[in-house]
Amino acid sequence: MWKERGIRGIAMLVALFFLIAFLAMPTVLTSKSDNRAGSDITEAKSCLAGDWTPKNHTETQGGFGEAVVGTGNNIYVIRSHSTGSSYFGEYDPSNDCWTTLKKWGDLSDSDLPRPKSGTALAWDSNTYIYVMFGGAQRDNNRKYFYRYNITDNSWAPLTDTPYPQGAGNAITWSGYDNKIYAIMGSNERKKSYFACYNPFSKSWENLNLTWIVTDDGAALVWAGGTYLYALQGEVGEDENQPITNFSRYNISTNSSGTWEDMHPIPEIEGVGDGASLLWIGNWMDDYANYIFALGGGSGLTGEPPGEETPGNNSYTYCISEDEWNELESIPCPIGEYVGNRLGFARGNIYYWQGTPTSEKWICGGKAFLMFEINTPPEITYYAPESPVNDYVGASRSFNITINQIVDVRWQINGTEVQTNASVTEASYMNTSAVNGIWNVSAIVCNANSTDMQTWDWRVTSPCFIATAAYGTALHEDIEVLRDFRDAYLTSNPAGRAFVKSYYDANPPLADVIRDNERL
Repeated sequence: MWKERGIRGIAMLVALFFLIAFLAMPTVLTSKSDNRAGSDITEAKSCLAGDWTPKNHTETQGGFGEAVVGTGNNIYVIRSHSTGSSYFGEYDPSNDCWTTLKKWGDLSDSDLPRPKSGTALAWDSNTYIYVMFGGAQRDNNRKYFYRYNITDNSWAPLTDTPYPQGAGNAITWSGYDNKIYAIMGSNERKKSYFACYNPFSKSWENLNLTWIVTDDGAALVWAGGTYLYALQGEVGEDENQPITNFSRYNISTNSSGTWEDMHPIPEIEGVGDGASLLWIGNWMDDYANYIFALGGGSGLTGEPPGEETPGNNSYTYCISEDEWNELESIPCPIGEYVGNRLGFARGNIYYWQGTPTSEKWICGGKAFLMFEINTPPEITYYAPESPVNDYVGASRSFNITINQIVDVRWQINGTEVQTNASVTEASYMNTSAVNGIWNVSAIVCNANSTDMQTWDWRVTSPCFIATAAYGTALHEDIEVLRDFRDAYLTSNPAGRAFVKSYYDANPPLADVIRDNERL
């Protein structure tokens, strides 16, 4: 009986202390989530950042019929001019070498057509590259459509495209339904068309197109899921109205598919001849939310052939945010000739200049460059698992391993407690755990981006009231004080200071109460 009275008195005294501490706190309490480390750190967004590196150039400069495609392992380039031989070559990144796979003349003395303006390539993520051979201004009904077999280096004609081709051509493969999607047409014909090719039935299906016409710089890309993204091209080359139109098509609705206008590409002078789109998300998950793009050169005015203004602009488009961001300029300018210039192979993006050789086309038209992607750092291992539970005064180590050299900042509830420079492994040791719920964060960063690991660290201590009340009728009453402590005291600096002082006195008082029967 005396023991219960003593405990009740002490409990009432502590409750009074808790109440006084609560009333003395600032009016606005900060929640645990508000105190989390890194609250001032913006979550790193995956973005394409890197550097352009010159690689072994092609044997010839650009021409009126050209295009580039990547297969994940190698890069393929097709090129022709109004006269001379046509060329199809393969680039192997492992040895920085080009191999000529085929050279041919006109169709009259060869098994392949001559590539012309609007030539376009699409890889099916397997064995084949599909080719539209384009059409010059004077060609009224050119519909050549072929397939190249990578495995045995052979070509085969397929069912012609349903409409004439021209400078407004664009093509892509869709992994959603394993079909080839193509835009056909040009400004000269005042009409463009949209259709998909089924490799299994070897037939075309006509689809609706959001624009009446496409032209130089038209581009098309599948970006995972049910959407295709497209650039209209430099229709009209109007000095007062640069064309920057960018739209997406919903594949899942088939022939009644819907188009949606997206945020225009921020190319001030409009997209030019070499405008290109590339999605690498099927190779690199970190970039599945992004499309890589080239502006393609000036599309403002109708300069005569050979006099178009070169362009150096490159961009990324964030799919989820419908937002464009400008990237490092390409060092060798693009323009003059129509055709996609981008491909992906073995972890990197490649760009072929494919322009004339005149002085204003710096690099001579043959340049081939690699965009070495700066992969964001990643914390590949951490210990211990969260949440972490300890008693007051305990020592606790937090450890991380990173996949590249980084600087590390350690924070507890937003306050920096330690840094490590240029490491791939790091640890933080706390040798005097203080009662409370703490957020421990390891923030790693370098020029590529950031990553972060957080732990909930819960430090507790035996309460002298709880120790004395254990096994008595007052045990449940103590839970009220604990709930009050957790909800209102440990969630803010003033409350934590009070609780710390209280627990500093815990062990000796608990021992006295436990050993003294009258208390």
